[in-house]
Amino acid sequence: MATQIHRHHLHFLIVPLMSQSHLIPMTDFAKLLAAHHRGLAVTIVTTPLNAARFQPLIDRATASGLGIRLIPLEFPCSEAGLPENIENMDSLTSPDHLTLFFTATSLLQQPLEKLIAELEPPPSCLITSNALPWTSEIATKLGIPRYDFNALSCFTLLCSNRINDVVIDTDSESILADLITSKFG
Repeated sequence: MATQIHRHHLHFLIVPLMSQSHLIPMTDFAKLLAAHHRGLAVTIVTTPLNAARFQPLIDRATASGLGIRLIPLEFPCSEAGLPENIENMDSLTSPDHLTLFFTATSLLQQPLEKLIAELEPPPSCLITSNALPWTSEIATKLGIPRYDFNALSCFTLLCSNRINDVVIDTDSESILADLITSKFG
């Protein structure tokens, strides 16, 4: 597989937030990129426990001839004050751990930079979760584009973008979704 990855010129590096709501759609996106644009390499970077969940899926994609791979990066649980093996938001055992989890994700910046420096071919772009804003600094240092992958649904984005355009008189007043889409869509 390494030979297959090395012969590609374009290399998409994908770094999802360690949450099923980001890992699943970004892995699907990675497979679509590799399938519809044969000749490019796609690398997904995640933590060892998350990689173990998705490795069989990536192995099947690789066996079918896709230039895709998964590279695990150690998650700094203890450095951030998290219990060991908390590498996914789904495994948080306390609401208090959420802040620590995001502290741990930010501690991945230097290890990710080191990993990227060793990748062959070097990445052409970085596609990351919108919840990992520190990846912008990495892309800037590398001089490559960073694309923000937003895992929210189109409807949620429409509502959040238009919420201030809809005037209601009380907290109990309802807004019909079809009015939002017909008025602003």
